[in-house]
Amino acid sequence: MTEKNYVTIKCRLVSNPHKAKMNDDRKKVGRTCTLAIEPGEETKLDALTANVYAATTWDPKLKHKFADHTKRTGDRDDMPTMGMRFINAFITDDKQFTCYTKRDGKTVTLSAEEAQNVIYAGCYVAAIVRPYAVTKNNPCMTAAVDGLLFWKHGERMSGAADPNEAFEDFEDAEEDELADALLD
Repeated sequence: MTEKNYVTIKCRLVSNPHKAKMNDDRKKVGRTCTLAIEPGEETKLDALTANVYAATTWDPKLKHKFADHTKRTGDRDDMPTMGMRFINAFITDDKQFTCYTKRDGKTVTLSAEEAQNVIYAGCYVAAIVRPYAVTKNNPCMTAAVDGLLFWKHGERMSGAADPNEAFEDFEDAEEDELADALLD
C-alpha cells in the first residue's frame, strides 16, 4: 500500500479562492486560499509534514534560512486567523482551486460557476492539504491545497452584499418594463 502524500483537514475558508489578484510577495497574479485550521486538526498536518521533512535532503549551507510555513499562527488583530494555525496556498491565475460538494453520498466536482455560490470566504470546508519541501534558495516546508469540499455554512467574510438577500423582496421584472427603463 502506498502512503498518502496528503491529509484532509477541517478548516474555515477566510479568503475568496475564486478571485485572481496581485500577490505582492510573489509579484504574480493568482488565487490565494487562506484556511484557518480547526482546533485539533493541525495534528494530522504536523504528522505528515514531519514525514516529508524527514524524507527530504536539505542543503546544510541553507539550514539557517529554513522556515516551516505549515506552522504559522495568525498574529494580526484585524485578521480572522488571529491566534489560529493557518495555511495560505497560492496558485497562478491560469488555474482554479478544485471545489467539491457531497450529493447523494458522493463527492461531486463543482463547476467554476457553482463553486462561486457554494464555496465562499467564511464557509467551513474539508481541505485536501499536501505539505511539500522547498530545498533551494529559501528552504522551507509549505503546503498546497489540492481541493476544497464544502462542509458547512459560516458567516460570510465579505464587504459585498449577498444579492439573494438584498433583492429577496423584489419580484421578477417584466421584460417590457426593462426595455422601457432602458429607453428612458
